[in-house]
Amino acid sequence: MDDAQAKEFVLEAAALLVQEGGAEVLSHWAVAEAAGLPEESVLLLFPTVEALVTAMADRLSAAFFEAVSAECGEDDRPGAWLRAYVRVGFALDEEAELSRLARALLSSVTYRAHMLDSVREREVEIQHLIAASGIPPERAVVVRAAMEGVFFCRMFGIELVPPAARAAVERQLIDLTWPEPQPRLRHRAAG
Repeated sequence: MDDAQAKEFVLEAAALLVQEGGAEVLSHWAVAEAAGLPEESVLLLFPTVEALVTAMADRLSAAFFEAVSAECGEDDRPGAWLRAYVRVGFALDEEAELSRLARALLSSVTYRAHMLDSVREREVEIQHLIAASGIPPERAVVVRAAMEGVFFCRMFGIELVPPAARAAVERQLIDLTWPEPQPRLRHRAAG
């Protein structure tokens, strides 16, 4: 197994630990035990627990970014990336792996802000893609701010959008991602 594969293996084991017991259970020994590796191997890959948590946060951010990019696919119409951002955000439920891991990691990084530097860099890239989406910038900011609110409330276990309203709220936000308001289809009465 090369270093890149070993890092992924260790990060996967660490993610499972954090999801089960929170960030406070992270130690080189616990991760080594979960991964079935000698502690020295984990130490070589991640010399500090802080380095491990930073790598986990970066991995989480990258996974979300990749999911949005994949959802966007070949759609090059204005607002496509932002629509994908909304769809992926609403597709994640509170029990999704990304949601559970984000909640657990939040507790370990809130008092060590520098651990999120790589995540901040990805957020700049996301903001650039949203700004270049071809829809009015103010509307793009409104949609992104709404989604960030959904994400953060979910991390804290706050039900911002009741389950019965999720589809309607998602549809409203998607409607805002078009350059011009989309006409609602009217159904003609049969008869």
